Amino acid sequence: MATTQRDVSQRSLRAARAEFLARPEPIGEPAYELQADGTLTQKMAPKPRHSVLQEELLFRFRAARARRLAQAYPELRIVWHDENVPPSVPDIVVYQWARRPIGPDGQLADEANEPPDLAIEIVSPGQAPAQVGARCAEYVERGVDWALTIDPERRTAHLYATGADPLVPRPLAPQDLLEMGDLLPDPPTLAELFAALSPEL
Repeated sequence: MATTQRDVSQRSLRAARAEFLARPEPIGEPAYELQADGTLTQKMAPKPRHSVLQEELLFRFRAARARRLAQAYPELRIVWHDENVPPSVPDIVVYQWARRPIGPDGQLADEANEPPDLAIEIVSPGQAPAQVGARCAEYVERGVDWALTIDPERRTAHLYATGADPLVPRPLAPQDLLEMGDLLPDPPTLAELFAALSPEL
């Protein structure tokens, strides 16, 4: 049987994926991500707006953790079951309480292999919002129920959801609640979320 270029590229990606997963975690620097062509890129170091929004979202999700409904994880690497798909490191992922990455021994697993219930990407300066949105669309195609793109510079957010066209996300208005079911029991409006970007005096 003839070997196609696609077969070779998939084998190369699987080899790059195995090498990537064997790398030690970076200490004191942003995480690395494996691209579909097998190259490694380092995530952008968060700037103030990105960091503040990430912290605000994690604070909001603590209500779900306190009620044992869900748990949020920042910068968690997701190792998809499909070996031809490179791992992903969203800014925040959220799992329902019963779906947290727990190993057979009852402790936190060494890797997260199941799609999270929610993945959030915050657009950093220099990133193209369309590119970040495309990443969220891919998350939904891989089994994530909701994916949210938040752009602090433009004060916009777009929601991608299972059952909807992943190429046509729902834009959120300032008065819209970030309704995520039990994942976020006390959802803020988008305006309330972006209020975190205004320094308290």
